[in-house]
Amino acid sequence: MEETLIFLAYCWLLISVILWLWQAWRFTRMNHMLSESQDISIVKGSLPSLSLIVACRNEEQNLARNLPLWMAQEEVNFEIILVDDHSEDATPEFCEHASKSDPNIKFIRLDSAENRGKKWAIEAGIGLAKNEHLVFCDADCYPASALWLKAVAVSFSEGNDMVLGYGKIVGPSRIQALVDFETGRTALQFWHYASVKNPYMGVGRNLAYTKSLYYNNPDHKKHRDLLSGDDDLFVNSAGQGAKVAVLRWPEAYTLSKAPVNFRAWWKQKRRHYSAAWRYKLSHQLSLGLEGILALLFWVLMPLGLYYLPLEAMVLIATRFFMSFYPVRVQFSLFDKPGLQNLWPIWELVWVLSTFVLQVKTLILGAGKKW
Repeated sequence: MEETLIFLAYCWLLISVILWLWQAWRFTRMNHMLSESQDISIVKGSLPSLSLIVACRNEEQNLARNLPLWMAQEEVNFEIILVDDHSEDATPEFCEHASKSDPNIKFIRLDSAENRGKKWAIEAGIGLAKNEHLVFCDADCYPASALWLKAVAVSFSEGNDMVLGYGKIVGPSRIQALVDFETGRTALQFWHYASVKNPYMGVGRNLAYTKSLYYNNPDHKKHRDLLSGDDDLFVNSAGQGAKVAVLRWPEAYTLSKAPVNFRAWWKQKRRHYSAAWRYKLSHQLSLGLEGILALLFWVLMPLGLYYLPLEAMVLIATRFFMSFYPVRVQFSLFDKPGLQNLWPIWELVWVLSTFVLQVKTLILGAGKKW
């Protein structure tokens, strides 16, 4: 028995080293990329026109608040396409009135009983778009500045087929630090994969790609039975071989309200994680390995501290510093950076929650409603 515990302690040591090297590579690359970001406000030149597509379901209040902010975007030509997916409130009436008030706003309503859901709404919006370059945002999100769409257009002007943005979650929330940790960590992860030409996901709160890329990659339509996946499953199926950029400017983030409590966050994450089982096998393996290593790091830590106290303290301190330092460098990713000083707590909650959510989704399947 003693020999088995000592063996597991050495396994923990190896896991700690692997995680340290993995995170060191990611954070170093991301810090370099973020530090090279030019001032988007001084970028000049001819930019492509954009079509901003927003799928809506019972979003009258959010649209009333956010539509003026989308319309206030500067230094770029764009249209807005609102697609209603069988709303039960006054969303259709609001969208129709907006489209009649401004020629740059288009409105289409899904009226077929068979064609319902966000993926169908997005497909209808793409069909109505007049521009090649498409931008996507959720109805409850708003841009961090009036230069959001300009930043997207600048990325497209550099010859990119797809642009992966960041959807920042802002408070107040009882679990703001956990939300910050999870969204920031996820962004750094999928940005890093994209930077090494292996994109696996993006977020529908801030995503852009060309119309040609959409129509030339029909595999994503295989996932219409899932509630989620209009964003990450499309990136997963169409991103390979495409030229993908990261929308790294803080002015180009989109903002949305944080879940008010753990229960709301749990429900949101379950819907998001339900798509992960449809990722390419290589992505499932690499992402799953990282998650399992993070889980084993915490589960086996007591054995490492007991049998290898000196080595364990050095590795724990080193790994904690490697994850603490980027919080200071990449502070714009977080709503309240100071709360991230307790990041080990949030990582532990995230690791356990992710494990339970994935098992629950595997057993019960994905949800069936927006």
